[in-house]
Amino acid sequence: MVRKQALPKEVWIGWVASMTEAYNMAIYAFTAPFLAKLMFRQETAWSAVFFSYCLVFIGSCLFYPAGATYYGFVGDKRGRNKTCIYSTFGLAIATGMMGLIPIHFLGDNAWVWFIFLICSQYFFSGGEYSGSIVFSLEHSKGQQNGLMSAMSCLFAVFGLLIHSANR
Repeated sequence: MVRKQALPKEVWIGWVASMTEAYNMAIYAFTAPFLAKLMFRQETAWSAVFFSYCLVFIGSCLFYPAGATYYGFVGDKRGRNKTCIYSTFGLAIATGMMGLIPIHFLGDNAWVWFIFLICSQYFFSGGEYSGSIVFSLEHSKGQQNGLMSAMSCLFAVFGLLIHSANR
């Protein structure tokens, strides 16, 4: 009888990193319409939501590729394990700090703090998501590479579903 080997814990760590990345990124995406009313008070409802999502667009277009490039080089030099930990920790800090922004006291300048934290979020996220896929592939020992990378993507969807269910 052929006994199948269990997946290494590093593969599971990579998948969970994909899930937490998607969960953290969904926090702002799902709350942006509510935050828009607070951050862009002088604008109409439609333009406030538009500007709120523009913050995400700026962060994703500029800082996601920069983070993926930076953490790709760091992962090659220092190892994916440390890279995964640093990017996850940075993403958690940036996301947590969003909840600490005193919107009512900052008034019309709250969006400045949000754009800084969103850009930070996407920078760390660029390293986490792509790094988690590579991390899972490196530790799967070359067996079923397509399935291993697909599972990283599936766990990202799980992160979105978990956040949607908690709303």
